[in-house]
Amino acid sequence: MRIEAVGLETRRVRIANLPPEVPDRVLKLALGKYVEVRDIQEETWSRAYRYPVANGIRIAMVTLVQHIPSHILVAGLRTLISYEGQPTTCYGCNETGHLYQVCPRRKRVREMCKMTTTTSLADVAAKGTPKPYADTEDMEVGTETANLASPD
Repeated sequence: MRIEAVGLETRRVRIANLPPEVPDRVLKLALGKYVEVRDIQEETWSRAYRYPVANGIRIAMVTLVQHIPSHILVAGLRTLISYEGQPTTCYGCNETGHLYQVCPRRKRVREMCKMTTTTSLADVAAKGTPKPYADTEDMEVGTETANLASPD
């Protein structure tokens, strides 16, 4: 019989997008603020193969202290975390309750980009090239080649 503290749950957490060069101790440190890590192992391909072959996903047996976001930084790399009962978190802002496709922060950034963009491909197709590039005859021919050829 197994006895555990009330409120703490043991989970099997899958960790993806983490290269094999990153040691388990670094992963354990990154997960430490969310969970108590009991064990980390490499997931392998089907047992149908003659030898066990790692598939690049690590499995951590953990006791939850708090929920882990879907993506965390481990050794400077954005790592995908998934487990049963995990709340949905946004890829962009890491907040719960919405997905990246409907992220309010993403919409604000997109609107800001629209305001700062001066010329789009549709504008060029509709109106022609912007004024500074339209009149190439106005440029002095020798100036451009002389500037490119100078050593400084």
